[in-house]
Amino acid sequence: SADWAEAVSWSGRLTESVEAAQRALASGLARERELALRAHLARSLRWQGNPGAAFEQAIGAASDELELLAEAALAAVFSQRVEEGRKLAQRVLTSDVGGLAECIALSAYCFGSFLSGHWSEALVAGARAVAIGEASADVMAIAQPRIYYRHVLPVCCVYAACVQHLLHGRV
Repeated sequence: SADWAEAVSWSGRLTESVEAAQRALASGLARERELALRAHLARSLRWQGNPGAAFEQAIGAASDELELLAEAALAAVFSQRVEEGRKLAQRVLTSDVGGLAECIALSAYCFGSFLSGHWSEALVAGARAVAIGEASADVMAIAQPRIYYRHVLPVCCVYAACVQHLLHGRV
């Protein structure tokens, strides 16, 4: 079931979670539940180290669903489609969005900006992502691996600031 797919992923059983999610999606779900499960499936695939499949899963059903677009943006960046990921993240961030979708989109935009040499943009997006992740009351945002918000993004931001200073004498 969809609930089982989500529950087992939080215990680290990602392969079982992906298989359960795929079975639940094949059985047919209400649209809102389907979108939530597809976002979860994309996260599980990304956590398994398969960002290409995560991207395909998210973008295939995304249309205007902001959380799926944000997941697609992050998966695109992790699968070396950096500019595509940045554009998808910008699309999410220019919408009236908040919570988990905004945090994921900011993470994608930060990583994408960092990897493409847009240091100032990486700093701004990273700082916003960290602030939202730390202040979130959204259950899913709290359950997300905090490594993005507490470790990776701040390190990217510090590195970007150092490079900016070395290249331009300013941050």
